[in-house]
Amino acid sequence: AKTSLNQIIVVVVEREKHAMKLSDYQRVKSVFTQLPMNCPPPMHALCEQFPQLSLDALFSIYGQEFSRKVRLTHGKFVRSIESIEKRYLNGEDVFDIAQNVDFPACQLLRLIVESVLKVNHKSVGKMLKRPYDANGLFPSEVPEDSRAMTSGL
Repeated sequence: AKTSLNQIIVVVVEREKHAMKLSDYQRVKSVFTQLPMNCPPPMHALCEQFPQLSLDALFSIYGQEFSRKVRLTHGKFVRSIESIEKRYLNGEDVFDIAQNVDFPACQLLRLIVESVLKVNHKSVGKMLKRPYDANGLFPSEVPEDSRAMTSGL
């Protein structure tokens, strides 16, 4: 069955009705770009400001922007984990550290666990999925250099 030119035109017109304007996208993206990573997005205000955009579209833009920020800054925190680890082991709350360095607390804690226990990223994922599984996921002892950092606690 051949597709007629009229059918193609109808499909194109329907798509354009639902297409987002580039200017709207850029304005919404700029809101998310300026937000600290540990701050909830102002979705209700954005829904009122951009009634032509669905909540799903707003969350999609937010997710893209959040992922981009994490990818851009992840390496910086991997390279400076010793100072962050020291702050955490000295009793500073991980949420306060995350707020201060503008990085997601869950990602920051993963990096801290990797560093303190001297395990790789995949091992941390397994530990988080099965925290009560004692099949060798957790090291039997805290590494020596980490013990020195925690001795004053």
